[in-house]
Amino acid sequence: MTPTASDYQTSKHAINRLCEFVNVDHGNDGVKCFAIHPGGVPTAIGKNMPDIRSCAGTAANSANAPPRC
Repeated sequence: MTPTASDYQTSKHAINRLCEFVNVDHGNDGVKCFAIHPGGVPTAIGKNMPDIRSCAGTAANSANAPPRC
């Protein structure tokens, strides 16, 4: 979680969930949905995000949880 990024984080989560529902509802019809990360973009929000490389090896960087360093 990053302070002041709630609108961005909410919209990213909504896109991920939308793809999950599309895959469940229409996957048998051959429809696929992918949420693709565009990579780092030097915006004001992006510059304030934690560097996830600094979280490597921490308990917060598990396979089931996003980095929270």
